[in-house]
Amino acid sequence: TGYHPDEYEMPGVKLDLDSYLGAELNQELPHWGFDKVQASKAAPIPLDGNWKLSLEAFLESYHFDYAHRDNLAHFYYGNVADITVMGRHIRLSIPHKSIDELKTTPVDDWVPENHITLAYILFPGTILINSPQVLEFFQIVPVSAGKSVVRHACYARMDLSEPGNQEMFDMTWESA
Repeated sequence: TGYHPDEYEMPGVKLDLDSYLGAELNQELPHWGFDKVQASKAAPIPLDGNWKLSLEAFLESYHFDYAHRDNLAHFYYGNVADITVMGRHIRLSIPHKSIDELKTTPVDDWVPENHITLAYILFPGTILINSPQVLEFFQIVPVSAGKSVVRHACYARMDLSEPGNQEMFDMTWESA
């Protein structure tokens, strides 16, 4: 693939994660229980294209109805999203079609996070996609002006031994 992880490590450089994420993300991210997901699949995705083109796909949901018409388009509204700037980072909120169920549900019974997917785009090219079913991790690494590699990992939030959950997980993995 032309990608070698050792080329991107900087020995002796320490990352202050709290400072990097900022106050808003440090407050919000623990809510999602990232420590409770099950490790599942990880693989690099080599791409012919500039890393910025790959990143742009994560900044909108309009492409769902076309590029993901056989999978994601069945579950998400592809023409609706909310973008919130959080310091150097972005939170993209995409509603599931199941959000319509809230119209007939008393407000006190709402659990909004069961009806949205949040994509955290961490500067410069790391993406966490958080849904009720899975947590996906993408890190876009430039290799050259016309090539990049996306590190992709998918973690289950659901019991994969339950009927239908493995299929849902596999569909999410394949949609990347």
